[in-house]
Amino acid sequence: MNQDLSLQCIIGKAPWSVWKGVGSFLLFEFGRKRKARPSGVKGTYTLWIYMAYWFLRRDGRQLAHSESPDGTIDKAAKAFERRKLREVILRRHVRAGRALHSVRMIFHGGYTLDAYMYHPHKPSVIFMLYSPSRLLEFDYEGNLEVKKMKKEAEPGDRPNRCPLRGQR
Repeated sequence: MNQDLSLQCIIGKAPWSVWKGVGSFLLFEFGRKRKARPSGVKGTYTLWIYMAYWFLRRDGRQLAHSESPDGTIDKAAKAFERRKLREVILRRHVRAGRALHSVRMIFHGGYTLDAYMYHPHKPSVIFMLYSPSRLLEFDYEGNLEVKKMKKEAEPGDRPNRCPLRGQR
């Protein structure tokens, strides 16, 4: 399966929920609503901004970043709901002695999400895209890798991952 095509399942679609998880995790729910464990609902596709610094902007003006107060993040996240994802740009930044990777997601109406890798850190994944049978990861090496799930994927199922849903 072509890894770039795995992103096609959310291009042109609008998340119906965007929310802050534990710490600075940011999650976008796309597709049909489904029951989730332990409670609540999730989308057919969940985009999880994971171990990354991130910035939410509209027309270049910052709305929130990964270290903003929860209320600021919640308000900015809501502004991304029902806005179609138009494009995903995977980037490599070359600096003296190393390369860094990031992603830009462009949404309708001038809204953008930029996510940058932390400096060397484990686990080393900038974002994950969960679907019912596959997991797509964009890692610190700039690899976009599809993994087949042994069971239906849910964010937080992977070993050594923190629980996702904090107080909303």
